[in-house]
Amino acid sequence: MNKIKLFYVLIISALTFGACTKHNDTTPGGSSSTVVIVTMTPHDTTALYGDSINFTIIATSTATLSTATFTQSINGAAPAPVGSPVALTKSQARFTTKYYVPTGTPGRVKFTCKITDNTGNTDTVSSFITVTTDINTYVGVKMANYLDQSGFGSFYSSSNDSVYDKKGAFANQTSIDMIFYYGPGQYTLAAPADGSFGTVILADSVQNWTKTQRKATTFTNITAISNFNDITSLQKVKDAFIGGTPTNPGTLASNLTVGQIIGFQTEAGKYGLIKIDQASGGDTNGDGALTLDVIVQK
Repeated sequence: MNKIKLFYVLIISALTFGACTKHNDTTPGGSSSTVVIVTMTPHDTTALYGDSINFTIIATSTATLSTATFTQSINGAAPAPVGSPVALTKSQARFTTKYYVPTGTPGRVKFTCKITDNTGNTDTVSSFITVTTDINTYVGVKMANYLDQSGFGSFYSSSNDSVYDKKGAFANQTSIDMIFYYGPGQYTLAAPADGSFGTVILADSVQNWTKTQRKATTFTNITAISNFNDITSLQKVKDAFIGGTPTNPGTLASNLTVGQIIGFQTEAGKYGLIKIDQASGGDTNGDGALTLDVIVQK
């Protein structure tokens, strides 16, 4: 019988010890008799550069809540304050805070909310944000004039990074953003809607496409970019395009040279940049090739 009594005493002791475990992190000077509990949604999420995320925070304390503060840690770096503290005046709180994802920072962001009550006790909760870029980068896009022996196509779709020959382009008219040819303006990229097709350039047959499907891509000349690899976000692409000098006509970028950077905006409104890596063999008999690096909005 004594052994049975001792067994019950041990169970009661264990339950009593477990009930004393606290959820909150007690700060120095905080009261050991109060408990702070905070939750935040979404717990984990994904976002693009510059996105905003609404976090909903619910906090309770056996005392009166005082403040909510926020930090961000980017790719494991030391936490840094972000946003403005929120003043709290009751023992319970539910509120939403808007967090803006930094641009140019692919990887993982740890967003943390810390709740403090008026006794000095705290609790923290974090959400991890997987940040993906808002641009696509394509290196070494090869295009050729309509009779060039390289076999590369002349028609480019920036939405899927595809180069088409004449037959493929005709079947994908709504996808084509620009066409390469060598003409009076030497190495040239032109929108399907440009007036050179059917007048100056006849061989590409673009003039036979459905007129409403000939996209009016526009171009600008860019001089403000010293390093193409520094372009890591849509905002930089957009700023470069807007800050460039519009071509004349706007649907034609001609006299292209190696190292030159031009901006473009598709008819659908997406921004992009092109760097001319190679230009060779061009003549008015249909020869010539271009190699491009392309950055375009997702």
